[in-house]
Amino acid sequence: MAKISQNMHVMKGIENQDGVIRSYEKVSGQSQVIIVGPFPPPVHGLAVVNAAVRDMLRDAGTEPLVIDLAAQSLDRSLSARLRRLPRVLRGLTRLAVIRRLCGGTLYMSVSGGLGQVYEFGFVLLARLRRMRVVLHHNSFAYLDKPSNVTALLLRPAGPDLSIDQQPAAP
Repeated sequence: MAKISQNMHVMKGIENQDGVIRSYEKVSGQSQVIIVGPFPPPVHGLAVVNAAVRDMLRDAGTEPLVIDLAAQSLDRSLSARLRRLPRVLRGLTRLAVIRRLCGGTLYMSVSGGLGQVYEFGFVLLARLRRMRVVLHHNSFAYLDKPSNVTALLLRPAGPDLSIDQQPAAP
């Protein structure tokens, strides 16, 4: 993480009405890291990983811009997933209007299943903005059983994408 952050922007947190930092604005620097995905609350594995990556970048001297896609609850019903759509659209709009992203980095934790449909837009937009894309997915299910949704997500990620097919050490 320290290598990635040598040329990053210093960012200032912007709090929402509850005092939770939900976005950042540029203070100084040359290129930018944007983290897209869920952050606590609610607390679950993917949100905790994203918060840890954000904290590691901070410890390395950069403040990434965060686009928080967290749902309001852990409800996995279709209606709850559809209620996430406005937050995703706001995140895509933010990514579209930020200036000078060419050469920046998009770090995105990848959902399982149909959540990847939402994430496809971020990957495509980042590539159109000439950003590097780092996808983090804590599953090898799509390696065992290929998924059309995952293939759609990975296509714009670029030809330099590498997938480590080695199982994690116990």
